Amino acid sequence: MSGTVRPWHVHYGTCGNDQGIVGDPNAYAPLRPGADGAANATATITVPLDTRRTYFVNIHESPTRLQSIVACGPLGM
Repeated sequence: MSGTVRPWHVHYGTCGNDQGIVGDPNAYAPLRPGADGAANATATITVPLDTRRTYFVNIHESPTRLQSIVACGPLGM
């Protein structure tokens, strides 16, 4: 939704089996959807990814409602 601020993070595990955020949570600038509802972001983390592990991305409702996940999906490597 345009005008929202959506924190996001890459996590270890899968949706429903969260094993923690990959890297520093502050490395992830929040998503800020434009008028068309689309948003893009990148994060530079200093943690190497292990191809034997699974990862997922989640998007939070807002900075004050991090417990509320509005989207979650696997991260392909």
